[in-house]
Amino acid sequence: MSKASLPTSPPATLACLDRPIWWKGARQAPGQATAITEGCRSPLELNLKNREVANLTWLEVGFIVRLAALTGLRRADLLRLEWAHISDVAIQLTPLKTSRRRQPRRVIVPLLDETLALLKEIKEQQERRWTELAGAAMHKGTSAPPKPHTVLSNTRGRAWTKDGAEHQVLETKQKLGIDKHLHDCRGSFATRLRKAGATASEIADILGWTEARVERLLALYVDTDDVVRDFAERIRAKSAARRQS
Repeated sequence: MSKASLPTSPPATLACLDRPIWWKGARQAPGQATAITEGCRSPLELNLKNREVANLTWLEVGFIVRLAALTGLRRADLLRLEWAHISDVAIQLTPLKTSRRRQPRRVIVPLLDETLALLKEIKEQQERRWTELAGAAMHKGTSAPPKPHTVLSNTRGRAWTKDGAEHQVLETKQKLGIDKHLHDCRGSFATRLRKAGATASEIADILGWTEARVERLLALYVDTDDVVRDFAERIRAKSAARRQS
């Protein structure tokens, strides 16, 4: 698919989502955007799940962004995340980056239903990719490559390098016309946790943020919507009561 053929409006498959985010089509002028609705996904994450642009990148590249938005892990921790770090309920690992004033501590990231579904998808793709690579090796008379221990792996069945992952994600962002960063996915995960019932304190502990920072983010993207929704429901209830009286 060429860049000129990219859609400039949201695909129909996204129409059921329920929170404003911004879609920036590849042929739009700088700064121009169209509001669409979305629960708590980032534009980059959404586009990488969109079948209309699926041919722009390998599945393995899309997994980087999607897993970032479903775990809140920083890039370095995403790339070194191993299957051994994952239980049936949580991810447990010691992050590479910590506050200078704190000792490194093990982070526990709860697994949402969406995360479990994505991990299953990643595992299945790794198996397909390994079978493909093993078949090619057999044809050449060489030994099959080892299966990856990391959750994220490239098209050669190896763990991503920092530069390799950064280059591929950047290239994909440019193809999709999106000016967002992988780090923004941490905020997406924070909103997901809130929707799942986590408190600001719990979210802060998971992401390594201050509680004040989490509260500011939630007030802007989640809690304000809840207040408006509750207010609208009260208005409807009063209107219905007046009609019945």
